[in-house]
Amino acid sequence: MNKFTLRITRISLVALLAIFMVSGFAQGPKAHLSNINPTVTHSQIVAWGQAGHNVHTSTIVLSFEGLGDLDQISQFYNGGTSGSGYSGTNFGVYFSSNTLALIDQDAGGTGNIANEPSPSTGMFFLDGDAAIMNVTAGFTNGFSFYYSANSVGSVSVYDGLDGTGNVLASLTLPLNYDINCTGDPNGAYCHWDAIGVSFTGTAKSVSFAGVQDYVVFDDVTFGKSTPGFGGINLTQTTASGPVGVSHTVKATVTDNSGAGIAGKLVTFKVLSGPNTGTLGTATTDVNGEASLTYTGTTMGVDDIQACTTPTTNSALICSNELNYEWTVVTNVPTMSQWGLIFLGVILLSVGTVYILRSRNSDIAV
Repeated sequence: MNKFTLRITRISLVALLAIFMVSGFAQGPKAHLSNINPTVTHSQIVAWGQAGHNVHTSTIVLSFEGLGDLDQISQFYNGGTSGSGYSGTNFGVYFSSNTLALIDQDAGGTGNIANEPSPSTGMFFLDGDAAIMNVTAGFTNGFSFYYSANSVGSVSVYDGLDGTGNVLASLTLPLNYDINCTGDPNGAYCHWDAIGVSFTGTAKSVSFAGVQDYVVFDDVTFGKSTPGFGGINLTQTTASGPVGVSHTVKATVTDNSGAGIAGKLVTFKVLSGPNTGTLGTATTDVNGEASLTYTGTTMGVDDIQACTTPTTNSALICSNELNYEWTVVTNVPTMSQWGLIFLGVILLSVGTVYILRSRNSDIAV
């Protein structure tokens, strides 16, 4: 083999290696420990499911507790059952057949996971290159979750079922599974990142893509860009109003149990629009709610958001974004204007009577 041939061979090997890596084929530990048998019991799984039902809050979070190890999630959240016959809260959510639950090995499952956000169960897939989640009624505003990955993955939100229609939002999931892990020492997938996105429109399905057995998800959350019950959510009673009339927005700050957090300073701001900038601050009450009222002076659409720091050492988190349109002022007379009009009519009437009387007096003379 001459030097030229050897060089070409080396280049080819490098190219093949690059293609292998770009193709997404991961190496290293997998999420599922195929060499062990699960020991978790039926009663344990049922108990976890009962504790994990979040009927006490309007936020929908899929914690996957109550599902068996390597259990097809299927209709578990859709009024039906999982592949193993378990049932959860009916949120109108169902999954493709390759989407499975994975229980932490420490809890009696086969999951190579640790420090999961809501122990002890997560979601992953063993077949295909993506898992599909469908939401028949649809959901709006935002979508979020925790993930741990030993391979780059992606998540896409669609306005049609089964990953069809328009892409409303998409996220890339960098490799992160073993970054600075502390706490639970058992489980290679020991680091989890919270990730989410806000969007406009109504979403009806989500595709969780990556290399099979190399990405695990937990606390899949609807309606906001921060996962779990905890976070900050922004609401308003109307989406438009005239310039010069005040508008109120309300932020609700909650912990991971769904309870409101009192005493939190919330900053309200307009990201874009005629009132761009910080609007002001307010402190949450005993229900975790803080409101701010402001008045627009120019027509246009404000993109409003609220931010806070849930705990002393946590990072700043921000709410979903809301749009409010300031419209043209309707020229309806105010009470003071009506008063002026009424006064003018009276003066005109008095003046007319005076003139008529004066004229009659002159004729009589």
